[in-house]
Amino acid sequence: MAAELLLHASKEDYLNLIGQLDGKLTELGTLLTEYQNLKARVNTFVKDGDSNYQNMLDNVENNVQAVRRAIGITQKSRDNLQKTVDQMEDMNTNVSNLMSQTAEAAANTIKTAIRVEGLGL
Repeated sequence: MAAELLLHASKEDYLNLIGQLDGKLTELGTLLTEYQNLKARVNTFVKDGDSNYQNMLDNVENNVQAVRRAIGITQKSRDNLQKTVDQMEDMNTNVSNLMSQTAEAAANTIKTAIRVEGLGL
C-alpha cells in the first residue's frame, strides 16, 4: 500500500523563511567583513617574524572561506525558497485563469442551451 505525504505550507511560511535567511545573509556578510578586516590587521598584533604569524593568517583565511561557503549555501537555499514562492504564484494565476475559463465555458453552454430550448429543438 502506497502512503501519500501531503505537506501544507503557505506562501507566508515561505516568505517568513526567506526573511530569516535574508537576516542570516546580513549577519554572514558582517562576519565576512570582520574576518577580512582582521586579516588585513594581523600584523598589528602579531609580527611577521613571529612563528604564529602564518598560522594566524591561515586560520583567518580558513574562516573567510568558511563564511563564503556559508553565504553561498544560504543564498542557494534562499533562491530555492523564492523559486517555490514564484511557482506558487504562477500556479495560483494558472488555477485562477482555468477557473475563469471554465466559468465562461459553463456560461456559454447555458446560454446555448437556453437558445436551443427557445427554438424548441
